[in-house]
Amino acid sequence: MKRVLCFSLLVVFVLMLTVPSFAIRSGGQEALDFTSRTPEEHGEGWDWDPGTSTLTLSGLGLYVSDVKPRVEPGALILPGGSTIALSEGSENSIVFDISSCTTDNAYGIYCNGQLTITGAGRLSVEVAGTNTQNSYGVYAIGDITIQGGAEVSASAGDVQEVNGLQSSGVISLGSLSVCEAALTAVSLSGENAAESCGISSGWNVNLENAAVVAYGGTASEVSFGINSVYGMVISGGKLISTSAESGSVSAGVCCGGGAEISAGADVYVYGDSAAVSSGLDASEGLVSISGDSTRALFFGGAEPENVLMTRSADCSTLVGGLCAGSLSISGGMVLAGSASGSGGAILSSGEVCISGGQVTTISGGEDSLFSVAGPNGGLCPGAITVSGGSFNAS
Repeated sequence: MKRVLCFSLLVVFVLMLTVPSFAIRSGGQEALDFTSRTPEEHGEGWDWDPGTSTLTLSGLGLYVSDVKPRVEPGALILPGGSTIALSEGSENSIVFDISSCTTDNAYGIYCNGQLTITGAGRLSVEVAGTNTQNSYGVYAIGDITIQGGAEVSASAGDVQEVNGLQSSGVISLGSLSVCEAALTAVSLSGENAAESCGISSGWNVNLENAAVVAYGGTASEVSFGINSVYGMVISGGKLISTSAESGSVSAGVCCGGGAEISAGADVYVYGDSAAVSSGLDASEGLVSISGDSTRALFFGGAEPENVLMTRSADCSTLVGGLCAGSLSISGGMVLAGSASGSGGAILSSGEVCISGGQVTTISGGEDSLFSVAGPNGGLCPGAITVSGGSFNAS
């Protein structure tokens, strides 16, 4: 519990750094709904071009604290195919505060289709309050693309104690892409939420030279830093993705179609205490790690104090640091570890192939104990091949 509290305080501190100081919560404003606006319009800190479905933000400070009768209640509502253009150097804030109202779903930003956020400015989005079944910082029916030097932070709050379902900082029903930009996506849920995600994607997650922080909060069932239904590609940049304690599953990153990490990416993923815990869970696909300057750390069962020491955790069923259908490491520095519980530093049902790089495994919180296991913690993966690089396993 101390570990979760400390990380939660860290997340709050990060958000304090990214929320503009003018986001003062005094009085309420009308939500901005552009789904049916046809003429060009202008407001304080914003300009709307219906011809290109572009909303330009140049110092927006939007605080909405009331829910009007509408299909999708939120602070900013956009049609599909919209672009949010952040003016260079601008500080923009959107807060949807539902502390004094009740709704089934609460959105900081809702887009009825594809959404692009671009421009060298900053945008902070927050959903505050717990009077909802589902809380979403940024939500899009289609793909979400963040690019062009944009710095975006999105925070979802906790949900109702009864019938609380999901809390997610950013959710895309399509793919999520962050290219040459920064994204912090946080769920500050408590145990009321059944599912808590920093980032949730219904298709793929693509990160290219991006700086991404994702945190899934405490949940009664599952907590994910990032949950991608299909694959994940990380090319360069830096990713920190971690999950919190949950009743069933906790994974720093969960992706159904495998993961590719390359081009000098720095990747740190932790899964916290749960019946099933993993740093990276790509148990149905290939995980490929390459690039001489790539660094990747995967840890399941607890948050490590550093790369060689761990705190204890009570994981009763299965723990894995790096879980893959098959694994190929041809370069970089890779550390995989797991805390107490059955399983191992690396879990794979297929071939584990190491042809380059520096690989270190930690099991049970000790670097003197090496563990590579098969599916569900079994003793026999498909095959283990070491043909190059260095492998610290004793």
